[in-house]
Amino acid sequence: MQMPSPYHRSHTYYSASPDDAFCVLNPITLPELWPPTSHPTNGCRRWYLNNNTLLSPTYMPGNLDFNAGSVTLTFAVQGRLSCSAQTVTDTRVFAVSPFPVVNAGSDNFICSNTTQFTLAGIGNNYDITNIQWTFVGGDGFLSNPNILNPTYFAGPIDLSTVNRTITFTLTLEGNGQCAGTFVNDQVLLQIDPTP
Repeated sequence: MQMPSPYHRSHTYYSASPDDAFCVLNPITLPELWPPTSHPTNGCRRWYLNNNTLLSPTYMPGNLDFNAGSVTLTFAVQGRLSCSAQTVTDTRVFAVSPFPVVNAGSDNFICSNTTQFTLAGIGNNYDITNIQWTFVGGDGFLSNPNILNPTYFAGPIDLSTVNRTITFTLTLEGNGQCAGTFVNDQVLLQIDPTP
């Protein structure tokens, strides 16, 4: 933070909050900044912005920010009256990662003469080492529950039950600043006996 100097007749200073890290789903609301102030004896007085909402703006990182892993924002303030020739800045560096996205695919159905079904999960901004498929309502098994597109091998009860519905859930974990953030999506598979 720039502090008033006893060697300057007038000097405005401003300080933004410390650096931070964000897992970004929505625009970042910047923390409220400390109000600008000035040295009380140097002829510059405290001033206020006309629109107080300018002290807490929002910023939505773009692809360049996400690819770099961080964004640098600079807040510039210009003094008023006898301090109008002075501009001070404060820079903050935010580490940013995009929020993870998951899609388990479209609901589907098969007849019991089809004993295998390949799931079609997709995701963005996720940790490739933490992919997890689970299911309820079936007695079969997955070829590998830790990949996006495993194959489900239907069990004997699956193949002999009318309107057998199996619910699959794909869970992904974010990466970077989103580590520890989990998202999931479900897909239904209906199996009917072959006529």
